[in-house]
Amino acid sequence: MFRRKLDEHALREAIADIDDRIEKIEKKVFKSSRSPANLSQQMLIFHHLGILDKITKLETSTNKKAKLLSVLLDADLDNTESFVSNINRAKNLTNYKFLSDLFKTSGLNDLNEVAEKEYDKILKALEKKKDKK
Repeated sequence: MFRRKLDEHALREAIADIDDRIEKIEKKVFKSSRSPANLSQQMLIFHHLGILDKITKLETSTNKKAKLLSVLLDADLDNTESFVSNINRAKNLTNYKFLSDLFKTSGLNDLNEVAEKEYDKILKALEKKKDKK
C-alpha cells in the first residue's frame, strides 16, 4: 500500500515535470516562429514606411515584386501579389488599430497620427454606410 502511494506520487511529479517542459518548449516555438502581424498588417507597415512604394516602382513584373515581398515577409506568393496590386484590400479598422498601437509604442508619432486618421476615416465611412440602411 505504501509503495503504491509512493509510485503514484512519483508518477504525478514526473507528469508535472513533463508538463512544465512541454509548456516551456511551446512558449519558445510559438513565440519565435510567428510574427505578431498578419500579412495585411505587414503590407500596411511596408506601405506607411515607404518600402512598398519603392518595391512597386521597381522595373519588373508584379509577380516578381510579389515574389520579393513574399520572401521578405515569409508569406504566400498569391496573397502577396494581390496586395501589391491593391493595398486598399488591407485597409480596415482592425489593421489600423494594430498599426496605430505599433507606431505609438515604437515612438513613430507621425506614422501613428496617419494610422489614427485612417482609422477614423474608415470608421466614419462605416457609420455613414450604416446610417443609409
